[in-house]
Amino acid sequence: MELVGNETAINLLRRSAARGTPFHSYLFTGPTRVGKRTATVELAATLNCQRPGSAACGECDSCRRVFAGSHPDFKILNLRNQGNWIGDDEPAREEGPRQLLSIRAVRGMLHDAARRPFLGRWKVYLIENAERLQIDAANRLLKELEEPPAHTVFVLTTTDASQIIDTVASRCRHVAFAPVRPAAIRRYLTESLECDDLTAHRLAQLARGRPGWAIEAARDPAVAELAERHSREPIELFSQSIASRLRLSPELVAYWGRDPIAGQERLDLWAASLWECLLARSDSANRATPAAEVNEEEFVRGLRLVRRTVRYLRANVPHRLAFDTLLLEYPLAK
Repeated sequence: MELVGNETAINLLRRSAARGTPFHSYLFTGPTRVGKRTATVELAATLNCQRPGSAACGECDSCRRVFAGSHPDFKILNLRNQGNWIGDDEPAREEGPRQLLSIRAVRGMLHDAARRPFLGRWKVYLIENAERLQIDAANRLLKELEEPPAHTVFVLTTTDASQIIDTVASRCRHVAFAPVRPAAIRRYLTESLECDDLTAHRLAQLARGRPGWAIEAARDPAVAELAERHSREPIELFSQSIASRLRLSPELVAYWGRDPIAGQERLDLWAASLWECLLARSDSANRATPAAEVNEEEFVRGLRLVRRTVRYLRANVPHRLAFDTLLLEYPLAK
């Protein structure tokens, strides 16, 4: 497994899994692609490993199935696959990513959880983007967390713990995943993926603490190219006319509509790019930064507008309205 950084969190999970005494529900928090899903896979493998030890052996049939995503006792619910959890007797079967995790999908998952483990000792369910649970879906899940089935572990992941209903969060063991140091990511890329030093350094910086992203980018150069383009967008906006900005709005709306997770990551890159430029501007020894004519107050205002837009989109404000408002109010360099 490609576990990079967050050793404290990983070791805690491994110890409880090796003892066979996991919590019945966990809440993993941290940035996207920081290792939350990978840690859950490791947890499921260790709990069901046929050669019990301090970690999954990675070689037995159970481990291979978990790592391949084909183990019948380890399943995932997220915005992209929730349609698979809706039974044939349910009307309007959903396909593809949606804005919220529906109660029908949660009911389908919990119906499956009521069964005993099929091959392993534990059933493990990963619920990604748990902050996107519909209210009734979260309440239905809450009932299950209050009286969980035997030998079942639920793992909820989120980038923002404040968006999780308090009663749900209080019934989970909170495990925080922090951004990983660039040096650790760079070392992994050079030692395990045999990246050259220059590429590893570039990807470690672009990753902004997310080893999962860096690993994907190392295998697919187009991922890094797209991230670089998205990172430049908020800087280029400072010098664009209102008309030019508004021509970007339909593309942003379509991008978010196709995949809200990718849309969130794009805006996260905007915020990270603005923050890095702001830090560079405040460093008197480093004034040669992008958009040098933009003052610190305008960087701050742009950053706040991007974060406000994310809140609007999560609150189901019409997408075109949210993006048009962002682009119209975005600071214009003088």
